[in-house]
Amino acid sequence: ASTSFAKRDAAKQPVERAKLALALGEAQLAAGKADEALRSLSVPRPEVGKSDPWMLPVIDAVLGKASHARGKRDEARTAFRRAVNFPQEELARMHAEGDLGRLGRALTAIGEARLGLARFARDEALALRVRAGDEKSLTRKRAAVAEAEKQLTQVLQIAPVPPPGPVVAAAADSARLRGQLWAQVLRASGAKDAEPLCAEARAAYLRCADLGA
Repeated sequence: ASTSFAKRDAAKQPVERAKLALALGEAQLAAGKADEALRSLSVPRPEVGKSDPWMLPVIDAVLGKASHARGKRDEARTAFRRAVNFPQEELARMHAEGDLGRLGRALTAIGEARLGLARFARDEALALRVRAGDEKSLTRKRAAVAEAEKQLTQVLQIAPVPPPGPVVAAAADSARLRGQLWAQVLRASGAKDAEPLCAEARAAYLRCADLGA
């Protein structure tokens, strides 16, 4: 009996360590200590995946945010993609079993990861400028905004339930993109050309306010 107990205890140890590492990594990232968070979150993924699979997207979302904070864009993308590719059947199982606490954490992490990926496109769009008399600069800006919004919209499509926090953040990013586009066209081309974009920006901000209410 003691041997059996010892085996079960040994099997639990990697998962318990992973839970502690996750809590520590989240706290370190919140405190602005991204390097320490990355070191803390080196966990045995196979054991965690077998015992507590919901933890994997949470770990990956934190890894992605910590990597991004340290300027490690490729590592951040890799971690975020692992999170968004978390098996849909695992989410469905948690939903069917009523395991709403773990489901909520997993969905929030997936939403944060999708948001993290979309923000690469958002930042590229925000960096572009519309120049007076340069139609190509406006075309490039519009295309970049459309691509970023397409990726941000994917946050709203997370099943079985889109996570509220990332959904509101995605809507805010979309409104920011639309607002900046309007402001740049207004400055470069005047009120007449900017007027349709003003209505689009206003609608985006209203959607964000509605979601956050």
